[in-house]
Amino acid sequence: MATRDPKERQELTSSCVVCDLHFQEADLVKNFVHNIRGDVVVIPRDKWSLKDDAIPRLFPNCLKYLSKPLRKRKAPAVRSPLQPKRRNVQDDAEQENTAPNTFDYGERDGSVSGSVTLDSTQSLFEELSTMAQEGRRLQGWSTELVDSVVVQGRPPRRESPPA
Repeated sequence: MATRDPKERQELTSSCVVCDLHFQEADLVKNFVHNIRGDVVVIPRDKWSLKDDAIPRLFPNCLKYLSKPLRKRKAPAVRSPLQPKRRNVQDDAEQENTAPNTFDYGERDGSVSGSVTLDSTQSLFEELSTMAQEGRRLQGWSTELVDSVVVQGRPPRRESPPA
């Protein structure tokens, strides 16, 4: 709801005419701008128009606090590009083929320890499935194979032995 004067709450219609003194220069559309075959053509308007978000901000004959200038915004900061987001599982499988992965496994008490290195032809799922079938464990984790799904869980730590 735009008003012509802050003290008068009269709604403006499409047939109303307002003085350009009440609007800032950036709120006025003074030219038609057309792109013809790649060339920009600017034609001055006979009757100026207002932008859709134009609000009357300047009231020269009213109290000074009613004329609020538009706040000047800082230019956006120059930022480095963001890191790429995490990829899909399919993309991760392709990435596995380019670089080998190493995993440490062992029993909870540390009696069995070692590492597994995946070559470019072996997927993480295949290695985890093999570890679950053979009973090998990642340190502090239990690994089980249930209906072609590798399930890993971390059992809760017991502070005292069961009674």
